[in-house]
Formats: sequence, C-alpha cells, structure tokens
Amino acid sequence: MKKLLLILLVLLIEVSTTNAQDTVNKYDYRPTLEEGRVWTVSLLDLETGTTNVFEYERCHFILLGDTTIDDKVYNKMYVAKKQNPIFPIDWSLRCFLREDIISKKIWCKQNNPNLAEMLYYDFSLQIGDTVPKQLSPISGSVTIIDITYETMSNGEEYKTLWLSDNTLGEFWMEGIGSSGGIIYPLRVTMIPENLLKCYYEDETLLYYNPKLDRFGECEFPYGGIENNYQNTIIMYPNPVRDIIYLDNICNSIITSISLTNIQGQKIKQYEPATKQINVANIPSGIYFIRFSIYSGKDIIEKVIIEK
Repeated sequence: MKKLLLILLVLLIEVSTTNAQDTVNKYDYRPTLEEGRVWTVSLLDLETGTTNVFEYERCHFILLGDTTIDDKVYNKMYVAKKQNPIFPIDWSLRCFLREDIISKKIWCKQNNPNLAEMLYYDFSLQIGDTVPKQLSPISGSVTIIDITYETMSNGEEYKTLWLSDNTLGEFWMEGIGSSGGIIYPLRVTMIPENLLKCYYEDETLLYYNPKLDRFGECEFPYGGIENNYQNTIIMYPNPVRDIIYLDNICNSIITSISLTNIQGQKIKQYEPATKQINVANIPSGIYFIRFSIYSGKDIIEKVIIEK
C-alpha cells in the first residue's frame, strides 16, 4: 500500500511540474521585432476611398537590419506597396522600431530626424488598464477589456489583448503587433483604414485574417530587398552634360548631397530635397555624388561629366 502511495505521489509531482512548466512557457513574453518577419496589411487608399466605397492597396512590411540612433538600437522597417514586389526599388524605409522585452514595450521612431520616438505598444497592461493616451488619438480612453490566447497555424498560442475600442475587433497580439498590422497600434475611425491580413515568420504563414478574402491571396512577398535594400537611388543620365535627375529617393531621409572630385575634394553642395543636380558649370571629368543618409550608410555614386 505504501509503495502504491509513493508511486502515485511521484506521478502527481511529475504532472504538477509539467503543468507548471507549461504555464511558464505559455506566459513568457513573446518578442515581436525579429529579423525577416513580414506583415501584409490592407490599407485604405485615402485618395479614392469614401465612406461608401472602400479602395484598398496591399502593403508588405518587413524587418531587415538595424541601426543606432541616440545610442539606442532600432530595427529597420521597410514597406513595399506593389502587389508582388520583385525589385529592390519597390521597397522604402518606413520607420525604426525598438523593443524592450523586460518592460514588454515597443517604440517607433519615424524616418525623420526632427521627430522623437513614440511608445507604440505596452504588452504589460492587464485587464482594466488604460492604454497610454499618446497611443489613443480618439476621444476618450481605451482600456484592456480581455486577454486571450489565440492559436496560430503552427499550433502555438499567442497572448492577445483586446481593446475597448472594439467595434472593429481591435487587439494587440504579442509577437505580431495589432489588428492593424505592426505600425498601426490603434485605428481611429469607424472606417477600417488598415487591417492586418497575414503575418509570416521565417517565410511560414502563421496568421491569416479570413475576413479579408476580398483583398486577394496572402502570398509571401519574395523579392531582392535582402541584398540591395540600401542603395535604391536612381540617377540619370550618366554620362551627363547639364542636369542629373534623381529618382526613388525614398529609402531614407537625405541630409545632404555633395559633389566631389576624384581627390575627394568637395566641389559643390546641393539641397537635400532636390530632384535635380545642376552640373552645367562643372568641367568635364569623373566625379562622385555623396548622399548622406540619416541613420544609415552614405550612398556614393560615380558620375561622368562630358561637355
């Protein structure tokens, strides 16, 4: 009898330990910002969309690379608005994101040196807590009304915070972001202006919103961004006589543009927002145009001036 009781006690301890371990694993914080993750979001086209007829465009967001700004390390978030982006020039730098897994918070810094970072998510909130006011542009307060664990396609459960601004099923989900995607923590009107369609980790579809079938299939946006996402400035003609035209200056904020000779001496400075570089008064020869990038590597292009 004592032997049987001992066996039952051992089994009970093992079951309790297993359940405790499962609980620990289930409630561990799940990081959101990791290299290569992809979000597909259906965005309302504000130029054509109305309260009666909605026109949407499908955008892909990807985390790729990092940078340091004010001694803080940020992940780079890129966006492509074409249906099937296959060239590096389809991608542009959207913003910078950073995450603190201890405080369970995520901040966003826009691609503008004059703007400070903003708190985007606080996954430490509990039921009844109020969402920080800076995250809620709508009138009144937004609170956490429920916390659930939603099962993804890989069978894992993702902690989900449901918000009181819930007409459109507003939620924050650890490891993913929100019902509006990763950089849209709260929507502000009754119009569903941004909706998360699908989410990938390591090219594996984990989340799919079945309500968005009308916006097309949820394919992974294969493309050449991995190797060429830095240098996306198009410059023509080259060789040039008078005017160099610039295109696709959307990858980063340009802080300065300068023309140097082959000895590295600066010949001329141009406005950072310019789309044309006038070299009409520059003698023939080989030169270099340096684009200084805010929070990124400078881009240097060779140009041949021929008179």
